[in-house]
Amino acid sequence: MQSNSCCPVCRMNGYGFQPLPSYYADNLRAHGWPHGLDNFETLNVAAYTCPNCLSNDRDRLYTLFLERVFSHLDKTQTYTFLEFAPAALFSRWVKSHPFISYRSCDLYMPEADDKADIHALPYADNTYDFILCSHILEHVEDPVKAVSELRRVLKPGGFAIIMAPILLSIDKTYENPAAVTPADRWRHFGQDDHVRIFSKSGFRDTLTRGGVTLSEYPILEMVSEEQAAAYGINKRSVIYLGMKEVVSAAAATSEPEHKTEVLGGVPATSARPKVSVVIPAYNHEKYVVEAVESVLGQSYQDFELLIMDDGSTDATPQVLRRYADNPKVKLFLFEKNRGAAYSHNHGIVESRGEYIALLNSDDVWEPSKLAEQVAFLDAHPQIAAVFTPASFIGEQSQPLADHQHHLGRIFDQPNRTRHEWLRFFFVRNALCHPSSLVRRECYEELGLYDPRFGNLPDYEMWIRLCLKHEIHVMPKPLVRFRIRDGEAQASAPSSAGSHRWRLEHKQLAKHYLTIPSIADFNLIFPENAGNRFDDARLIPFYLADLILSQNVNPHTRDFAFETLYDFMASNENRSLVESIHGFQMKNFLNLTGGKPAN
Repeated sequence: MQSNSCCPVCRMNGYGFQPLPSYYADNLRAHGWPHGLDNFETLNVAAYTCPNCLSNDRDRLYTLFLERVFSHLDKTQTYTFLEFAPAALFSRWVKSHPFISYRSCDLYMPEADDKADIHALPYADNTYDFILCSHILEHVEDPVKAVSELRRVLKPGGFAIIMAPILLSIDKTYENPAAVTPADRWRHFGQDDHVRIFSKSGFRDTLTRGGVTLSEYPILEMVSEEQAAAYGINKRSVIYLGMKEVVSAAAATSEPEHKTEVLGGVPATSARPKVSVVIPAYNHEKYVVEAVESVLGQSYQDFELLIMDDGSTDATPQVLRRYADNPKVKLFLFEKNRGAAYSHNHGIVESRGEYIALLNSDDVWEPSKLAEQVAFLDAHPQIAAVFTPASFIGEQSQPLADHQHHLGRIFDQPNRTRHEWLRFFFVRNALCHPSSLVRRECYEELGLYDPRFGNLPDYEMWIRLCLKHEIHVMPKPLVRFRIRDGEAQASAPSSAGSHRWRLEHKQLAKHYLTIPSIADFNLIFPENAGNRFDDARLIPFYLADLILSQNVNPHTRDFAFETLYDFMASNENRSLVESIHGFQMKNFLNLTGGKPAN
């Protein structure tokens, strides 16, 4: 037993923690469950129970987290707290705080204050500041609906700790409707009353589909690894918070530039739409109605529309307010301009759809855009995102011929493998952002748009996407891309834009250093295929050599020199490249001096 152990629930020291009862391992073994208990994210098999208060490892995890939250509260106010399936000692700890008004709920437990089904809670909207829903979603029929109910009763700005057993050794959440007997459920789900096993990505998807904004807090961001061991908490443990609305650190301050007015939107308890459409708008009073109407007039109607006005200084907010009563529309009016990437990201986080489409507020969709793209993605589950070419229109929405604008036929692209796209992206982008329809899970896996990119956030996203997944370009133009007089749109060439483009392209190139293998590298850069030495440490050398020797992209020459400079800093790398390719430090110095390497 650990002599330095400490239970944060009962505050007893030095007892050590007892292991998970052998009942679980014995049953799993007897029923042939194929996974190991050590594959669960939060479970601490060796130090599960406090011998003094009988708290388990997750009770101790929640106590540590909530101690930090409670310490920052205004103790002169009262905060409402709802716990599902209450744990006696932990509940007593929560209720010991005089500023907490506590209530418990469960469908079966007689000691709970309220007997209720989590799919249809008996509480009014916006009732609770804090909710703890621990190890419930693996039992219920519809976990997404359950999460949407948690969101409904949660106050804006509040949070729900939502936890479930997460098995790190599986890629997708596993369900099997045929497993109905206790023995079957032991074998398939690891416990006789569970109806699914969550994967990490599947659990995240369940929470976001339920409408909450997801935040994650690993235990090692709260305490050191040694402290986690002393508290009997698995060092891999993560607390998942579902929040109502997006509440960033900046938005929580009193600074006026971070105020957001939110209008409309369907109730969180309504059915999840198939598609979420996100329109960021900024000073587009002349065009935004045409953009919005092109979405509302789609032949495919299973969508929600989220519009972000990014602090417009013209009449755009007033124009948009007319849509606040439309049940399909949710409108966000930012008091101050925050940038296009922020608006895109805010809309994606607030959205609920399986597929996400982005439309610029001065562009226009063809009426069949969503119908054709949804049908394609439904029929091709291996494709992560679908795009189309574009036709071009002018200030008055008049069609433009190719010779009347700088883009020509850039969006008319053949289909390529993801490796071929990555080779193409190393030089240029040719995907039409407002034509895209992307699976939600891609943003959840890869992250959102990088706000540091002023010109190329979508370009950077497509590189990240193709490093993992295949994409497809449909041949029919389904978006009308507006060319403003004087090239006034954000994507048009300009002196400042060209300078930023060069800087940002250098950053894009860094993604190619993450290519996982020489085999992948050679598929992306077939001109390198003669270098068949299967050592991923050589990728920086090959990438730099490709840029410097073939001049494939002049904007990345500085990147090539920096990459080679970093590569040659390692004695191991120098020995490796000299033994394979005869490249020595003198060759590197020749290059940096403007001479041929040899």
